[in-house]
Amino acid sequence: MTHRTDPARQRIAVIGTGIAGLGAAWLLDRRHDVTLFEQNDCVGGHSHTVDVTCDGRRIPVDTGFIVYDALNYPNLVALFAELGVATQASDMSFAVSLFRLRLPRGRVAVRPARRGAARRARAAVGRGPGSRSRARAADPARADPAERRLSMHSALYVGAVSHHRHAPRAHRLRYGLGYLYLDLDELGSLDRGGWLFGVNRRALLAYHDRDHGPGDGTPLKAHLDAALAGAGIGAGPWRYRLLTLPRLLGYVFNPLSVVYCHDAAGWLVATVYEVSNTFGERLSYVLPVAPDAAATITQRCPKRLFVSPFFDMAGGYCFRFKAPDARLKLHIRYADEHGPRLDAVFAGERREFTRGALLRLLAGFPLMTLKVVAGIHWEALKLWLKGLPLTTGHLQNRETFYVGQHERPEIRP
Repeated sequence: MTHRTDPARQRIAVIGTGIAGLGAAWLLDRRHDVTLFEQNDCVGGHSHTVDVTCDGRRIPVDTGFIVYDALNYPNLVALFAELGVATQASDMSFAVSLFRLRLPRGRVAVRPARRGAARRARAAVGRGPGSRSRARAADPARADPAERRLSMHSALYVGAVSHHRHAPRAHRLRYGLGYLYLDLDELGSLDRGGWLFGVNRRALLAYHDRDHGPGDGTPLKAHLDAALAGAGIGAGPWRYRLLTLPRLLGYVFNPLSVVYCHDAAGWLVATVYEVSNTFGERLSYVLPVAPDAAATITQRCPKRLFVSPFFDMAGGYCFRFKAPDARLKLHIRYADEHGPRLDAVFAGERREFTRGALLRLLAGFPLMTLKVVAGIHWEALKLWLKGLPLTTGHLQNRETFYVGQHERPEIRP
């Protein structure tokens, strides 16, 4: 789900109370009236706790469990991380490797800690009776191939940025770029302590809270909570997904980062456009999403931060996008009373957040954020050589947030 199309409460029936049924009911119950149907006398599918009397005492005994490994069930691993379900390694199952084709063996089940308590899972790997196949560990620390997903929602978007300046001189540019798309609630699971990617620490690629918001290391999530509360959107709880460039070798410059703000049921309620300039200033445009917004969302706000020495402070922005999915496209038009001045577009395709994808991102864009800063100054030089006058009188920005309204102006790429 991405944004509201019919906010009315509905009556929903879920058939079957296995892990899929319980997971669906858990999510839907936040906004709808859900009824679960189950033919057996217990819920949880293979999960079942029975009471056994021993020496006059009642003891709950688990008679069901899930056996899984991170290699073959990455989505299940991500779901357990999302729900905070504890797991325990064991040696009950294994995977067959045949000419590089990995085939899981064994069945899936679920094991509860006790009736009414959070479900636990027994994860792992072993060797079946009489099998000569090579065992593959299910412990995530051991079964961590480069292509295993590290999260449920976080991803990469790989594509290209294009600019088209309309006036006073026509100018075009286009270059390839890759962005991180980070669910802020998943940062802990994304940082595995290695050299490739880190959160608030040194790594080849990294995310740091101090690169966003007030720049003092305040957790970005707390900064965004304050922004949405100040915008009158509410106190949440919210889920934030950040489209941003990573630090590369300790350096980053983000001309624009975008935060997609979702409520607990997954509806998109606002976007935050965090704009930074080369003078060290930063401003967040907090723009609510209308409850009846169309599939393509369009938002508008006046320009409140000096960005380019070739544009003054007149005019404003139109942002046009669809909620990120297999593809992401964000179109920004800057216009003033004389008409469009600049169209900027990022279009990219989603890649799962894996070690392999991060390595390919580095191979495809080895300069990454360094390229952004170099490109800004190189294009500025070409514009100056074309005779574009420089704007003077830059006033220091002292705002932190700008709050917009529910607006959907017409905009055409």
